[in-house]
Amino acid sequence: MDGDNYFDERDCPSLPLNVDDLLEKNQRLQRRICALGRKYAAAYKELEEAREALGYYANPLPFLQFPREIRDQIYTYALQAPVTVRTHPLPAIYTSISVFKPPTPGMLLVNSQVYREAKEILYSRNTFAFSETKHMHDFLEQIGNENKDRIQSISFWVDYTRKPPHADPNYETGNEPHNWANILVNGDLKNITKMHVQGENINGAPWMLLVMDPVMENAIKNVLQRSPGNEALRKLKLTGYNWNACKKFPQNWEIITKQWEEPDEEEWGTDGYAECDEENQESDVDSEFPRAILQ
Repeated sequence: MDGDNYFDERDCPSLPLNVDDLLEKNQRLQRRICALGRKYAAAYKELEEAREALGYYANPLPFLQFPREIRDQIYTYALQAPVTVRTHPLPAIYTSISVFKPPTPGMLLVNSQVYREAKEILYSRNTFAFSETKHMHDFLEQIGNENKDRIQSISFWVDYTRKPPHADPNYETGNEPHNWANILVNGDLKNITKMHVQGENINGAPWMLLVMDPVMENAIKNVLQRSPGNEALRKLKLTGYNWNACKKFPQNWEIITKQWEEPDEEEWGTDGYAECDEENQESDVDSEFPRAILQ
């Protein structure tokens, strides 16, 4: 190959090219497209005729005349996601987790009354998941105090790979326990009743269970105890922590634990989780596992 040329046809084998065959295939494809277009036009015409006959345009569905309870059920179907709502898209490596937003968020754009009613469902019925403290910080800043007060359920991932004092003091960028504790305490979340904490040491063994450090313990208690009402309504889900973590929180909270999370798992389902009762808090269970102790 000549040094001045980057491509030489002699480097590629010649392929037989039948122009007549390509033209015939192209004509067949065009006929199929035209037939499909005619079918669509006919179906659309029939639908429009049916709508006019039934008075669809003259008598639109009186949605706002439905009782508020019915409207709330419709809002729930349209705005409650089947899994956690992620305010930022996940990295491409998480291909198995595809749903990260409510099914029909465009409903909030219908009119001002629907917007006022629907946003109550949007923020109160979904669990908002964060993989970085910066994501939580940006989200809370964006939605404003009124919508912030509607949030009742959150989920977040805590990085135990590094240990204090090496943790980044900037809570907007770090994901260590001190960073999460900072934004939880200062994030002004007043009505949280459900919390899912996923702890992980990336460099640790898969079976390594984490110790609930005092910083995270106090932050979790601080946030879950802010909401007024019955303490028994508090629900805490711990992933990656040892059994003794259950003992650090009030006995009347509903607390469940699991070693690791499965992709697309129902956020508040209990399959594979163990409730924190006396049978699951025996000290000999923890002694079988190495611990990532934070000092």
